[in-house]
Amino acid sequence: MRAMIDIVSSVSITVNKFPGINQLSDIVVYFSNSATSVDATVVTFSRRDPSLYFSAVQDIDIMVSTPAVSSITQGIWRLNVYHTSYYERAAFVDGFVFSYVSTPQVQGMTSETGQTGTNTLSVRKSAKTLVTAVIGGVTAAPSRCLIGNNDVYLVQSSVDVSSKLANAVFNAPTMKCDTSCSPIYGMLLFSGECSKCADAECCKSSSCAKECGSSCLSTCFSLIYFDDLNPTLISQSEEGGPSSGGTAIRIKIANFPVIKSNSGAVVLFLNSKVRGSILVESSTETQTNLVIFTPAVEMGGSTSITYTQNTLVAIDRPDMPLTFTFTFTKAVPAILYVSPSTGVRTGNIVVTVSISNLPYPSEVGISFGAIAIADEVVTFLPVSNSLVTVITFVTPSFALSTTVSCKVYPKACPL
Repeated sequence: MRAMIDIVSSVSITVNKFPGINQLSDIVVYFSNSATSVDATVVTFSRRDPSLYFSAVQDIDIMVSTPAVSSITQGIWRLNVYHTSYYERAAFVDGFVFSYVSTPQVQGMTSETGQTGTNTLSVRKSAKTLVTAVIGGVTAAPSRCLIGNNDVYLVQSSVDVSSKLANAVFNAPTMKCDTSCSPIYGMLLFSGECSKCADAECCKSSSCAKECGSSCLSTCFSLIYFDDLNPTLISQSEEGGPSSGGTAIRIKIANFPVIKSNSGAVVLFLNSKVRGSILVESSTETQTNLVIFTPAVEMGGSTSITYTQNTLVAIDRPDMPLTFTFTFTKAVPAILYVSPSTGVRTGNIVVTVSISNLPYPSEVGISFGAIAIADEVVTFLPVSNSLVTVITFVTPSFALSTTVSCKVYPKACPL
């Protein structure tokens, strides 16, 4: 991360697990080194998960303006962020660089669809995207915009000479490519002496000064085109879990068909062999938030199975599936508790056993010493699920007082 000393620079910061925010003044951002500290101006913030209540601890994006003051010296600084009510819990990152600027630099980019970046921005493939760029270190407004080898019309172009900041607004053109396009380079030009500039590809090799001429004042940026028509996985909370199932995977998907109920989609694991379950948290035309619960799976002697083509399909739109990767690891059942652990030799004692990672649902067998417990005295309690199984059984009688071993096992795997 870096900013300019002699001009105001825009800096985008992401902070995880930040205390709840009521207003902009709750956020404090400052830069420090061994000699001094200077405050930044918090311009705006946004919550990564708008569904969370404003007072909840959550991840946030913050945009700040760096100060242009004499107390800032060129070099490495620490960036600090804290909540005014929790100053002792400051987040920080070392290695923030302040340096002088001698040429224009794109310092921030935003799109009409909500994407942000410094000098690289994600834009949609299927339609034009209105982009706003902030450029530092200039005293003139951009006069021309190149994307690839195409001149792009500047919808708006302005400059604030006192802060040496310029704005450029333009429409990123559509792009045809099968998957995410490689970076498409662009240029903003600031003088009439740039007639030789015909292709922004020179940005890739940093050869624009040579190709456009040393008197041409310009700066580069890049656009990453994403597929805005087909479903795209934004985030996935869990990438692995036990073979006993029950792992809750929170996923966010862009451009998935709208799901109106938990039965509006199907999730299939391991080449469609087993089906998981779904909880719909929210679903709109632009973003769907789901919780997927993994099923129990047969490991076939393997200790780990990774499958990359697990599939989520909307019932109404089977032509728009989403695939994701998940790893199942062999689960080893473990006794969590037994109550009571003692009884009378005459039997007829109800024993409750809680077991983790037992395949569920499944038929279980119970042996009490050498005696097999009859199925009719074995009961699964309603609290059982794929993570924890709770069962009760009735003890048999013994001729003598003794200590016995109790074994609970899936009947499909008695060993």
